[in-house]
Amino acid sequence: MDIQLESEWKTYIEDHVRSGKYHTESEVIHDALRLLQQQEQSIAALQQDLTQGRNDLDNGLYRELDAADIADYFEDVDRRGLERLQKKGASAQ
Repeated sequence: MDIQLESEWKTYIEDHVRSGKYHTESEVIHDALRLLQQQEQSIAALQQDLTQGRNDLDNGLYRELDAADIADYFEDVDRRGLERLQKKGASAQ
């Protein structure tokens, strides 16, 4: 495969090879493509979650919370987190 790049991208790739982080230009391109693929997968997952959330809202599958409900929720999260930490500490001894 023959790829034509603008000079700024060539310099960018060469700089990464010179830095020692990568051994070849191909490694830089492979890593960039892997990151692009991960980003695309993350975006697709977020879009699915957004679609599900919209469907849930449309179907009335939600619960309205007031400030007290939210405070209770986070207090519960804190409590459960502390319990987990205490269990880990006890099992490590």
